Amino acid sequence: MNTTNTLNVLFIGDIVGDSGLNIAVEMIPQLIMEYQIHFTIVNIENAKGGKGGSIEAVERLLEAGANVFTGGNHTWDNFAFHETLRTRSDTLRPINYPPGVYGRGMGVYNLPDQLGRIGVINLQGRMFMNQIECPFRKVDAALQKIQDVKYVIVDMHAEATAEKIAMAWYLDGRVSAILGTHSHVQTADFQIFPHGTAYCTDVGMTGPYNSVIGMVTKSAIDRFLYQTPHKYECANSDPRLCGAKESGLNKASEWFVGLFSTVVGCVIPFLAGVQLFLTFEPTTSAVVSVMNWMTVGSLSFQSVLSTPLAPDVLLVVTSLLFFACTGKSAQFPLFTWLPDAMAGPTPVSALIHAATMVTSGLFLTARLSPLFLQSPEVSFFVLNIGLLTAIFAAVVAFVQTDIKKVLAYSTVSQLGFMFMAVGVGATHLAIFHVVTHAFFKACFFLASGSVIHSLNGEQDVRKMGGLWREMPITAAAFFVASLSLAGIPLTAGFFSKDAIVVSLFASNYTLLYGIAVIVAGLTAAYSMKLFVLVFMGKPRSKDVLHAHESWVMTLPLVILALLAVFGGLIGLPETVTESSFIVDWLLKGSVFVNPNTHKLSHSSEWFLMGVSSIIAIIGVIIGYAIAKKRINTDRV
Repeated sequence: MNTTNTLNVLFIGDIVGDSGLNIAVEMIPQLIMEYQIHFTIVNIENAKGGKGGSIEAVERLLEAGANVFTGGNHTWDNFAFHETLRTRSDTLRPINYPPGVYGRGMGVYNLPDQLGRIGVINLQGRMFMNQIECPFRKVDAALQKIQDVKYVIVDMHAEATAEKIAMAWYLDGRVSAILGTHSHVQTADFQIFPHGTAYCTDVGMTGPYNSVIGMVTKSAIDRFLYQTPHKYECANSDPRLCGAKESGLNKASEWFVGLFSTVVGCVIPFLAGVQLFLTFEPTTSAVVSVMNWMTVGSLSFQSVLSTPLAPDVLLVVTSLLFFACTGKSAQFPLFTWLPDAMAGPTPVSALIHAATMVTSGLFLTARLSPLFLQSPEVSFFVLNIGLLTAIFAAVVAFVQTDIKKVLAYSTVSQLGFMFMAVGVGATHLAIFHVVTHAFFKACFFLASGSVIHSLNGEQDVRKMGGLWREMPITAAAFFVASLSLAGIPLTAGFFSKDAIVVSLFASNYTLLYGIAVIVAGLTAAYSMKLFVLVFMGKPRSKDVLHAHESWVMTLPLVILALLAVFGGLIGLPETVTESSFIVDWLLKGSVFVNPNTHKLSHSSEWFLMGVSSIIAIIGVIIGYAIAKKRINTDRV
């Protein structure tokens, strides 16, 4: 009995002959018990004397604990097996045979222990094989029918390695695993592709290994020597079992982290307790580097991402990486350094803190997203820390009176949104928000610098007001940046932040989505409150009466304001356009998750965009109402 609630799937490679069938029947119960297997798939296209399946094989394997049987180009070689293909839902043949061929190529099956359902798709390649229908187009159609199925395993029965690998890249992020069969020789390339799909070119043969891929050696050699037909005979010597075990998402971890988001007060003391350790960010990074070097032998991204890591090593590496990034990118509880760093020159804040240095931790996490995709527990933790950071920093920003401190805590909050995207696997959206955030936040900082310069270093918003008349270009740029941060429709911030919030809903985190929407509304409120306090109403300081602008500052402000408005066009959602420049460009790097894993219907996306727009507008109205009470008081 499995007590971990982790989905474990056993896939047995081509069974060849009686010896292969016997060892599979003998070992499957042992493997199910040892590895706590929930679901077992067996390829049986050669179970009947090396050619074709058999009802005997199906019945014996079912009794041993198997669940579903797949096939290939030899599936029909045993005519007595045809009736089994016609009548049984647990016995599949390649799905891309022409219409009218009996049997089915896909099935959806219930899993035990309330783990949901699993889909199994049987594909056959075309290179050096029968020229049947295109497996790529056929699998697209199949996946459309089972969009609500969380786990999907593909048996890719093909001759050419290139065709199998191409299929893996094509389906990466859309299915759980692609396991190759047909060549009968196990390949040493078990790996997790960048967007989370497990892959092996061929899981190998279950059958006699003192043979030529299951056949008696003499008949095979004679064929090559004399180039004349010789009858193949199935061998029996040295039978072995080959296959693969895939572990899926840990449901207990998903529940735990979902609970964590609602009882975060209980874990704050724990986070504070480890703060001393986490503060030593260089040490944490060094530990990760040493572990990567010892395990992989290299620190290059390519080597680290292409080398399979043991689950325990992967858990430690990704945890430490995120701990280091928590300090680097100012996530809870290590965010207080960022507002203090804003004491430096405002142009430095605009060019470094808004777009580069503080986002490097986020970028490192995104660059190594394939590792985090293989560690769902850590990904859920990243999601919750990002959400907690976004909430806390937004609340703090709302009550700040220093203009740069408001922007600093706003940066912390927006970084929380970026980490939320990484946590649900929508890494491309995190990087998209990095770009748009750089536009409007740099505009914010330079505009605030223009204000501070004109007021002789004053940063207290309570001593400002009425600057719209004296600094119209700065005020206009600040207003545009406020709308973009607030997520008002058609601004750059709207497209990126809304996409992140929608990705939470698409990932079935309805509660967390609701919280994120509220945080987005709070963001709109404090951004508009800040604008009104600084630029509207009557002057609340004599320095305001002598404020002025300089083209040296206003020229870059105009450029940044235009980007804050139109920068989001590089990542328009699929409801507007089929191709997104930023997403397409990021996916070329093969490290960012496929956006297809976070798809909703267009009607659902329009509805959620409408909700975000309404919340943002309500937030702006609330922020204006709160600030309006003060803009005409304490006037000079």
